[in-house]
Amino acid sequence: MTVGSTDGQPVVVTYPPPTPIGGTAPVTVTCTPASGTLFPLGETTVTCTAFDVRQQTAQCAFVVRVQAALQRTRIVAFGDSITWGENGVPPATPAWRPLVRVDRPYPSLLEEALDRQYPFQADDIAVPNEGVPGEVTANGLKRLPGVLASRQAQVVLLLEGANDLNATGEAGISATADNLGAMVAVASRLGVKAYLATLTPQNPEGSRGKNAHLVPKLNEAIVRTAAVRGAVLVDLFAAFGGDFSLLSPDGLHPNEAGFQRMADTFFEAIRTTLEVKPDAPLSGPAGLPLGYQR
Repeated sequence: MTVGSTDGQPVVVTYPPPTPIGGTAPVTVTCTPASGTLFPLGETTVTCTAFDVRQQTAQCAFVVRVQAALQRTRIVAFGDSITWGENGVPPATPAWRPLVRVDRPYPSLLEEALDRQYPFQADDIAVPNEGVPGEVTANGLKRLPGVLASRQAQVVLLLEGANDLNATGEAGISATADNLGAMVAVASRLGVKAYLATLTPQNPEGSRGKNAHLVPKLNEAIVRTAAVRGAVLVDLFAAFGGDFSLLSPDGLHPNEAGFQRMADTFFEAIRTTLEVKPDAPLSGPAGLPLGYQR
């Protein structure tokens, strides 16, 4: 069984006693640690022993998992077509076609992973997808305040810049980084914790991977921006490790495995920075637990 600790401290756990089968009545069952006692963070094995009047015994065991809570649970994924989930498979003919979305973009995979890790907070955890295909950072900067307000965001995951490279090339890298820094500042003013991601790699052999050589240069600027602005850096570029098998045929958009790698990377950053530690305060406006605001 899994229970939550909202402050990172041990919690009282109550569990039903196991049911003995067979033996000679009366049968006595004792469990250690006992139901109704304090259980620390982590996994604790409970061992139960049954004794009958003939001194026959039998044992069973189960695990109680005490999981620390997330301090913030309303997490907005903000970005362009990579966040939105474009599948990146070029059309069979060069004729125009509508964008095609994968079944499970990284925000969906991330929400599923957080629900599994923090089941007692699953009703509160949400990762809405606010990706807009084709968006450049200047437009994202204009859009961001309204999105954060409408979503009542506590966390924002920022991933943009690939379209800026298409529009302005190397000459626009500084302005792109400035726009991303301004997004972090907007989030900070609204009390939203910002996670700033590096761009995923591009495959120059793909139909839309022409800016592969510029991605590391923009990522260097993104790393500096995260440090200066106090955002949590999520290094997606490093997480891909140069593995082009994680990209779709267009060389730009991740494939199914790539979106999973993105979700895993964001998940680890969130778990590391937002999971309540034993000595960390857990409060929001009016002293309400952040993970349980409505």
